[in-house]
Amino acid sequence: SVFPNPATDLVQVQYVLEESSPVQLNCLNAMGQVLQTQEFSVRSSGTHHTAFDLSSLPGGLYQIQITTQKGTSTKSVVKQ
Repeated sequence: SVFPNPATDLVQVQYVLEESSPVQLNCLNAMGQVLQTQEFSVRSSGTHHTAFDLSSLPGGLYQIQITTQKGTSTKSVVKQ
């Protein structure tokens, strides 16, 4: 999940891993361009929280993409 949504500066990304996995999180704009990336070599199974700072980005719709060895999930967030 991504919260708060809509956001003004920081958004929290919460995701659950069923097993240990490398994780890559990307913030993309409406054209699919990667604006920010966070990579973790290995994260243990369980619930994880990561923050993205959107304060330098203009208002609009963004996608938070979470990629693990099990696949990719995408969540939308509105920056006010």
